[in-house]
Amino acid sequence: MDLRRDLKEVKEKAEEWLVDHKKDILGGCYCLLCVSAVLAPFVRHRQKTVNARKRHIYDPSMFDSWELRKPLTNNQKLVIEQRRRNGEPLGKILKDMKVLKR
Repeated sequence: MDLRRDLKEVKEKAEEWLVDHKKDILGGCYCLLCVSAVLAPFVRHRQKTVNARKRHIYDPSMFDSWELRKPLTNNQKLVIEQRRRNGEPLGKILKDMKVLKR
């Protein structure tokens, strides 16, 4: 019986607290909504730039960049690195691997 009474008291206190602090809770929700609305464009812009970096590859030796169909896999990166060490130009490697966007 004590447990049931204790739970009932806790429930009543929680309900009272919610009623007493309703304006504070709504104000906090409103603040969170405003902050998220302000930050959303920055987050979307960051995601676009990160995705753009993954879909472009730059060759500093030729001062040129290529647009890829999709981000390179780890195996593709290893193949590119190995062929670059053998002296092949990056553009030729990418064309041979057929990863360039048309």
